[in-house]
Amino acid sequence: MQAKKLINCYLFVISALATNTLLAQTRPSLETSENISRNWSHVVNKVKQNKGEDFETFTRFSSSAVDSLHGDFLRGVANGEITLENVKSYEGIFTGRLNNLYEKFLQIKAEFPTSVEEFTQKHKPVYLSLPCDSACNNIDFESGNLSGWNAYYGYNQSDTSTVITHITGGPAGAVTEAANDVLTGVFPYFNQTIGPTPGPDYQISITSGTRGDAIIPSIPVVSPYGGHYSVMLGDSTLVNYGVAILSQTFAVTESNANFTYQYAVLLENPNHTFYEQPFFRIFFINQLGDTIPYCGQYNVVAGHGTQQFDSIMYYDARVNDSVPVYYKNWTTINVPLKKYIGQCITVVFESGDCSQGGHFGYAYIDASCSPLKVLSSSDFFCGQDSITLTGPAGESAYNWAGPAGGIISNNTSKSIDIDSAGIYSLIITPVTGASCNDTLSVTIGKKPGPPPNPNFSADTVCLGMPTSFTNSSDPIVGANFFWDFYNVGSYQDSAINPVWTYNLPGTYYVKLHENKNGCGKDTVIKVHVDSTIASSFSDKSVCARDTVFFKNTSRGANSYTWNFGDASSGSQNISAMVSPYHVYSSSGTYTVTLVDKANQCMDTLTQVITILPGGNPTLQGPETLCVGNSAQIEASGSSSYLWNTGATTSSITVSPKATTSYYCIMKNSDGCVDTGYDAVTVNPTPALTACCDTALTPGQSVQLVATGTGTYSWNPTDGLSCSTCSDPVVSPPFTTTYTVTLTSDSGCTTSQLITIDVSCGDIFVPDIFSPNSDHNNILYVRSPCIADMVFMVFDRWGNRVFESKNQNIGWDGHHNGTTMDVGTYIWRLNATLKDGAKIEQTGDVTLIR
Repeated sequence: MQAKKLINCYLFVISALATNTLLAQTRPSLETSENISRNWSHVVNKVKQNKGEDFETFTRFSSSAVDSLHGDFLRGVANGEITLENVKSYEGIFTGRLNNLYEKFLQIKAEFPTSVEEFTQKHKPVYLSLPCDSACNNIDFESGNLSGWNAYYGYNQSDTSTVITHITGGPAGAVTEAANDVLTGVFPYFNQTIGPTPGPDYQISITSGTRGDAIIPSIPVVSPYGGHYSVMLGDSTLVNYGVAILSQTFAVTESNANFTYQYAVLLENPNHTFYEQPFFRIFFINQLGDTIPYCGQYNVVAGHGTQQFDSIMYYDARVNDSVPVYYKNWTTINVPLKKYIGQCITVVFESGDCSQGGHFGYAYIDASCSPLKVLSSSDFFCGQDSITLTGPAGESAYNWAGPAGGIISNNTSKSIDIDSAGIYSLIITPVTGASCNDTLSVTIGKKPGPPPNPNFSADTVCLGMPTSFTNSSDPIVGANFFWDFYNVGSYQDSAINPVWTYNLPGTYYVKLHENKNGCGKDTVIKVHVDSTIASSFSDKSVCARDTVFFKNTSRGANSYTWNFGDASSGSQNISAMVSPYHVYSSSGTYTVTLVDKANQCMDTLTQVITILPGGNPTLQGPETLCVGNSAQIEASGSSSYLWNTGATTSSITVSPKATTSYYCIMKNSDGCVDTGYDAVTVNPTPALTACCDTALTPGQSVQLVATGTGTYSWNPTDGLSCSTCSDPVVSPPFTTTYTVTLTSDSGCTTSQLITIDVSCGDIFVPDIFSPNSDHNNILYVRSPCIADMVFMVFDRWGNRVFESKNQNIGWDGHHNGTTMDVGTYIWRLNATLKDGAKIEQTGDVTLIR
């Protein structure tokens, strides 16, 4: 217990020495930051050269403190405190601080050697029991899928040592993604602070194309040393204890004993304890389940084994801080398996996030199997001045030997030139050290010449496009051809006229080996892969029915073809503009493709854009309106409204004097803004004249005349000869006002009034009548305007002698059959006229005979 307390005390002191202040200054560019950050390796190398073998143990045991110092250095670079101009002075400062840490470590080691040894123990890799393939099956992923490989995901539970649990998976099959890690979305297998990783969370995925890594674009996602496909091991910057495992078990034979792999790796460095850090490792397992010794292993964790790595500061939004990321670009490693011929071995690649679930580790890998042998440009001297011998790629050292004077070039290079027949040997030293050396040999004989004459040419070499290589060698018939498109010492094709695609720009040396009857020769030409074309564009996701403007940021092209992924738009789905625009009528995701061309080269880029659901504005209102009228326009399908009239209500009342367009800007709950329109056409009032006001006596007629374009309607219809013509004849029984309405073709109306005055004159009751004469012998009420009446006659004593309700029935001077005396009589009239007026009149009449 006391020893642990002392160790903790020393570690506290070490951590205290590593404290530094992050200054907020202008951040340098990524390229400048990388250049300055490489000076850290100078600091480490200075201390390492002075400290000897214990330095590796020191970096393991003190990894947290060393990484803290490194983090201080990188933060100084990131915030502009350490620059290209002053970095040398900072090297001295950090060298001194690292030396102080080392002295503290030596003290701890002297006092507590057992604790140090326990701390630096290596973990034992996980063994996976798998069926054995008869050969390397799709070892280079050139099938474009994961067939032949086994994919797994796991959970990093390393709290005291590297422990991977919950390993789940198996044969991947012909898929491009595998090992969907469901643990990262299920409690408690994710960091609760960060939350679950959204599924699917594939830990293994095929990579292709010319793009670079998301954090370090200079790292291509496909190995630059051959082939068109590689694999991403891990889920990039996603975290939550995830571990990716990819393996293959195969039988080792003479034809595949030379196992070569390439890798690129990125590890975020949170400065946890060594075994809690993100990691990447490679190891081989023999058929007994034991790990092949040191020669087949590679293991690196963030902050340890990363002396040959570069580093940058990566802003991690999850922790709102800049964290160091160690990265290593593509590196080729050779693993000689000659000792295991006849056995089944398993190669395992692993990468993992930290065991606290908040920092990432991932890698890109590729591999190949080939015979472990020396390649020669010819098995025999057939008149050549020299023959080239080439050893396997990916070794750390080469040492050639042969007949005296036979080697005419540097004997420590991968390839040598010889001018004499004989036996040549090569000692290869893998990156794992001299203890893993292997010796290869080749015998070169003599034959009569002449040798073949290989020759070829390539057409325009365009990035990402198939390039045809035209073989013009002599002879063609009977000869065998082998092509090395990268001149790395392995052949990728044996066709006479092959086709190859380069996924990365640059200059390549392509070697053609021609062999006939053991007599061979090589030729090499240089091809330049055109990198001037690079498709690139940006866009901004918008709402449906809005205009998407695409900004073309490509370079090197002179013609462009766009496909907006919107087949429903018909001919508008294609454009040849440099920076076009497009309107998507519906929400959803669309795949936009840009093809850039220049001469014979082209580049293609596809991006998925999201179109949000736009508003669904609906305006309901009249299309036409007559001048002087008003109407209501209603908007719907939104949560807020703004009319061009300034109103913010869902409806407005309008009374335009001329044709007017109304619009309403509406915003929905997604924040999408859309506009609804309603154009109201204002039609004029039709011109109407009507004639004329007239005075008539009852029974008379007159013709009315109206003029104007449209249809007519007269009201009331009583006494009209026609209610819909322009010139009806009227004969009203009493004074009447007629309304004539003219309706135009657009539905607008106007009206005028015509009054026909029908005068009845006075109501006449005679004041004398003579029942015995030939005329005026009946007393009538005289008037053409009476509709109803009561006419009564009284004698001088007030007796009613006559009553009539019919204007045509008068008094004949009799009462109850008796002839009335001559004299004066009183009459009373109560009547209702035809125009509705009521009258009451009285008078007297004299009866004579």
